[in-house]
Amino acid sequence: MQVRTRLIFLFMLLSPFWLHAEPIPDAEEIKQLLSHSQQLISAEHYQEAADLLERLLMLAPDTEGVADAYQQVLQRLALQQSDPQLVLEPPPKWNTLAILGAKIGGGNNLNRGPKYQQGILELAKNQQPQAGYGLETYGNFQANTLLGNATQLNLHTQFQQRSTNRYNFTDYINLNGGFNLQHALNNQDQISLALYGNFIRYDNGSQYYAVDVQSRYRWRRSNICQPQIGVDLQWQHQLNNNIFDQLYTSLHTSLHCQFSTGLYSLELGTGNAWALHDNPGGNQARLNTQITHTLQNNWIIDHANLSSYLRFNYQHDQTGYSPILNNNAIRRLQRLSIGSQYRWPISRRYGYWSGVFSISWQRQYSNIQLFEFNSLESWIGIEVVW
Repeated sequence: MQVRTRLIFLFMLLSPFWLHAEPIPDAEEIKQLLSHSQQLISAEHYQEAADLLERLLMLAPDTEGVADAYQQVLQRLALQQSDPQLVLEPPPKWNTLAILGAKIGGGNNLNRGPKYQQGILELAKNQQPQAGYGLETYGNFQANTLLGNATQLNLHTQFQQRSTNRYNFTDYINLNGGFNLQHALNNQDQISLALYGNFIRYDNGSQYYAVDVQSRYRWRRSNICQPQIGVDLQWQHQLNNNIFDQLYTSLHTSLHCQFSTGLYSLELGTGNAWALHDNPGGNQARLNTQITHTLQNNWIIDHANLSSYLRFNYQHDQTGYSPILNNNAIRRLQRLSIGSQYRWPISRRYGYWSGVFSISWQRQYSNIQLFEFNSLESWIGIEVVW
């Protein structure tokens, strides 16, 4: 019971990874299943209700109310088993998830930041590519709780550390964390507001800071596709070097669709990075697009999952970057990124253990040759979820 309770976040966050080949029920079937689960709860058949709600979480994780109902029925089941005479009043509680992992691997150009950075923080572009190998360790802790009947508070903190046989921008430690408030409206849509902080320190002593504020409006009236729009605001700063300080504002839109063939996401962001000082290139216009696909994959190992992404980023400076580069040409950057990650189950003893293999490729093009690069990396490791 304790393990099932702790894995509730895993079903919500990574539910497409564990989907069986069973077809996703339509809206009417979902309504009937929810109604049947409530009848089972009223009859105090908590185990049967938990099994039914768990199936709904796996097949249609975004169904309104199913996650909360699942948590409540697990509480009642635990109390029933410990003391059948106890009065069952669901107490306020926190749901938590913790992840630890380690990977070994390498690539032909390790002078890149963490993979989840979207190119906002500039690296020293004159660093030559450094091939090598190394060790990555990472951790992630998340928690959420309900504030009233319609608002949920989500907290998270994360670290990532990489050590290689090279030096400079190849090795780093990255820390970030923040909170997210989600509020469900009467029409089942959702609004959210998030605040995140980020810190990166490279082995050569360079340190970068960023603060992000994000707002989102999500349409949740469909169990198949859910669009989302929002506004992002980011402040960034490099320690002891303010020429790269920027304030980035953007509009964000996305579409997330769940089909029997997996979860598909399309994201589009466009905005402007406003130079806070006399930055090289001045202000910068940006366009970011990303397509991702995640599905359960039983070709090699049962209950494994495969996730892939295709990302394109475009950046265009407002003024010339430097008089010594192409006669002070205005810099244009186009970056193409492709990657996949394969995760397979190993054990459910003392946590949920998985093997992880990832491969990624990046190619950046520019009208100024100095800013072009090519990067191919591959990593394999293990992670555990509690």
